[in-house]
Amino acid sequence: MHLAKPDPEIFRAALADAGICAEETLFIDDSLANCEAAASVGLQTAHYVPGTDLNLVLPQKPCAATIGCFDGVHRGHRYLLQQVREAAKARGLESAFITFPVHPRMVLQSDYQPQLLSCLQQKIELIDRLQTNGTNHNHLANYANQTRCANQTNSADQAKCTNLANSTNQTEHTDQVDHCILLPFTRELSQLSAREFMQHLHDLYQVRVLIIGYDHRFGHNRSEGFRDYCRYGQELGIEVIQAKALIEDGVSISSSLIRQLIQEGNMIEANHYLGYHYFIDGTIVDGYKVGRKLGFPTANLRPSCPNKLIPAEGVYAAYAHINGQRHRAMLNIGHRPTIGNGPDLSIEAHIIDFHEDIYKEQVRIEFIRQIRKERKFNSLDALIRQLNRDKDTVCELLAD
Repeated sequence: MHLAKPDPEIFRAALADAGICAEETLFIDDSLANCEAAASVGLQTAHYVPGTDLNLVLPQKPCAATIGCFDGVHRGHRYLLQQVREAAKARGLESAFITFPVHPRMVLQSDYQPQLLSCLQQKIELIDRLQTNGTNHNHLANYANQTRCANQTNSADQAKCTNLANSTNQTEHTDQVDHCILLPFTRELSQLSAREFMQHLHDLYQVRVLIIGYDHRFGHNRSEGFRDYCRYGQELGIEVIQAKALIEDGVSISSSLIRQLIQEGNMIEANHYLGYHYFIDGTIVDGYKVGRKLGFPTANLRPSCPNKLIPAEGVYAAYAHINGQRHRAMLNIGHRPTIGNGPDLSIEAHIIDFHEDIYKEQVRIEFIRQIRKERKFNSLDALIRQLNRDKDTVCELLAD
């Protein structure tokens, strides 16, 4: 047959040979690429992370569950998972959350390119981190709050922000969720009515309590709402609960809000709502090597996730994670207008006090704060002077 994983054809061939239905078959593997390939042909998939307690096997007992994309696995999502866990505990059930290996619109619109806060591999990592930390990211939320507060301009605002940080930490502790389920989104699944979809959750995943996000809709054309779900739940034996949003200072924390902030370059607010520093993973590739001539050698990053949201153009204080070590970095996103060496968007980091060759290495960039917008300078000397000022700013912001 000359096929090998993760080629989707090997899964199609295996299904045909065995004469089994993809939608009724669970594929468990420790490779995300294999899970994505299996999901693309309609298999139920579960990504197992070796050495963790995250249970990705389908529930064998009745459970309370929620469903969604969970893009970014931000603090609003964690508050939702807290409500799932509490509902399950109160009723003596297991708990679960159901998400998709691929964004649903990518299945329905072949040319759709989402701007994602987290690709599947990163989402699994964030979920795993959530689980292994006891689903308690108070330390991350607290750090984000402290950073946010430090940038307030007057004492009244700082006091308000500090009180907000304390109240936030009191509301975000949750226990582990028992099951993470990767549900392949197919065209066939998209044609199900809301009632048919709920029947699917009831029969295949043992869902007996469904906690629905405050703004979440499902079913063909998403034409039905919460009252409809409650009516279907009564018929099917599913208790339907509408989740509470995590609202902070009048703002409802959501993936769309965080995307907007990142597109504006507002990393302080974005990181605050995420509960961790926004990051991009990628490979170091060849560049024009102009930075080296200016006295600021840079590492050029090619993101590993093609649909990962890139922050606004500008200069950022950042951390570069290389081979398990964290380094301070001055990062530029843009088109290098002063140099004028091409129309392509570049992501390049000057890693401070770092002199190793990391070509083709995997690097993670953590965004801390945008320090200025990208702009064109009248001369290379003017650019160099600004780069020195930028470096001083980054060193001051990221002082140990």
